[in-house]
Amino acid sequence: MLETREMSTDAESERCNQLTGGFLIMAEKELSAFIRAVDKLFGAEQARQSALDWIEELGRMDWRSGESTPDWRRASVGASARLGALSRPHRHVSEEIRSMSAIASTSIEETIDAETKNAPTSGRLFFLNLSAGRVMSANPDGSDLKTIINEGRKLPDGLALDLAAGHIYWTNMGDPKRNDGSIMRSDLNGKNMITIVPPGGTFTPKQLQLEKRSGKLYWSDREGMRVMRANLDGSEIETLVDTSLGDSRPGSDPTKWCVGIAVDTDGGKFYWTQKGGHHTGLGRICRANIQLPQGQSASNRADVELLYDNLPEPIDLDLDPIHRMLYWTDRGDPPRGNTVNRAPMDAEAENRKEPEILFSHLMEGIGLALDLKGGRMFITDFGGSVYSANLDGSNRRTLLFAEGNLTGIAYAEVSSVDRGEASRVTAVPEETNTEDNTLVKSSFSATIHAPIEDVDIPTWCFGLSESEYQACSPAHVSAGATTAPDGRRMSINVEVLGGSPMVQHYVEEIAEPHHLRLFSSSDIFTPTGRIKVDVIWDLSVKKIDGNSCEFTNEVHSSFTPELLDSLAKQAIPREVFQSARRPISEAHNRQETPLFAKSIERHALRNRSSARVASAA
Repeated sequence: MLETREMSTDAESERCNQLTGGFLIMAEKELSAFIRAVDKLFGAEQARQSALDWIEELGRMDWRSGESTPDWRRASVGASARLGALSRPHRHVSEEIRSMSAIASTSIEETIDAETKNAPTSGRLFFLNLSAGRVMSANPDGSDLKTIINEGRKLPDGLALDLAAGHIYWTNMGDPKRNDGSIMRSDLNGKNMITIVPPGGTFTPKQLQLEKRSGKLYWSDREGMRVMRANLDGSEIETLVDTSLGDSRPGSDPTKWCVGIAVDTDGGKFYWTQKGGHHTGLGRICRANIQLPQGQSASNRADVELLYDNLPEPIDLDLDPIHRMLYWTDRGDPPRGNTVNRAPMDAEAENRKEPEILFSHLMEGIGLALDLKGGRMFITDFGGSVYSANLDGSNRRTLLFAEGNLTGIAYAEVSSVDRGEASRVTAVPEETNTEDNTLVKSSFSATIHAPIEDVDIPTWCFGLSESEYQACSPAHVSAGATTAPDGRRMSINVEVLGGSPMVQHYVEEIAEPHHLRLFSSSDIFTPTGRIKVDVIWDLSVKKIDGNSCEFTNEVHSSFTPELLDSLAKQAIPREVFQSARRPISEAHNRQETPLFAKSIERHALRNRSSARVASAA
């Protein structure tokens, strides 16, 4: 019989038990999207509570007759509504939830095309991780992922390449409320990084384009409410378009925020997006002449053309000048938002048709880069994925996922010399050895402020209450204890990592007061089915001094034949899955370790107090 540790008679816990079965059919990314959105706006503690609210809302849902899976978006809407009493509005949470839930309704088989045997493999992708402040690089199929630059949280957004000179350029948004945006440059391998437009030269620089013929960089300045350009060395900064209409900077009106930028050199035009507000449908795409009309200024130029309006939230742009087509991402509300769109560049106003949606179900679509020679496009979204597709939207593939908040992307055909330079970068730290089937191995430590003599890890672990377990991470859902068929103790833990519910069946292998080693053949529930991962959980303490000790929490997960078979059926390369899983697992371990240490500390101090009482008696 399962020992329930304070959960057998509690109605709320009973509801969690009932819903554990529901995890089998939940879409992988819906709950993850909701937790991430709440965490971003309200913090980890509220994210944990909102995750429980989400589960409760799912339990209250009236599943319709004949519906094999629930419309889990109703649970997200219900749970997000509970945030209304908090100090910040929850409309941004709802927006992100809608963006992510659209992806959740699409199976992995639909988003990953395994029949791409003839896809070109030359060239190189460069893209930005806004949340981590990194410049990343990978092959066009998502392999050989590397970190070129790890600059920290300066919010990189736009990216441009100059292969002839061997340079990468990118924008740093900085603090949108301050005039501290900047533009950086480095070699293709990340070396020789310099600032070419210093903080204060632009407010919030967004998408960046390099126009080689004139030797100019073009970018949109969001809160600056303008389109700007400068020489490749950052000199001669000028404003081409000022959309502020006299408003002070930083601007607060999203309809005046310039975000995307593209340059049609032969046509003598540049294009930009103005995103509009959330849920307003006031996004616009405009263009103007590269050459400013004589006698006019950036704020009163008369050659500005409005091409498309009433768009959800258009973001980045790219052009196909041969076929005269304009492409853009839109991070607004579905069905027209969270998409890649295209429309003619030169259609007369009276003949303009509705833009064509090529690619949908993005998780806040941001970056866009066209490979015109290869007939394909590459897209990033704020949910952490990199995608590719043909220019007509067919042959959709997911190249990378769970890579953080991704923004700008660029593609280039790289010569063998340049490819060598691009590959000599700082690789993402490897924790794995594929020869021994390791998936992720991570270890973190924290201090326990209690004498080591009072620490008993097995007693703590197998007596851990559900509420105490939940307090150690927002990803922790439920906990219990039982015994294996051979009589050894077993800890059963339910948690959600990367949107996938996991059930751990940890059986003791070593059980000493200062060292507990457990093994689990863990179940992961995904939209494509139930898979197994082997996990070793190793907990230990060592003495620091008479009143403290160091706690180490090591988690080692391994591929199983079942998991490898599942990945093969979905055409997901082992290395891609491994690269995506690693940051999720490491972040979770890093988060829970100090909280586990505090829990063990409380347990140890209670033991000491109980011993003193017993001695006094």
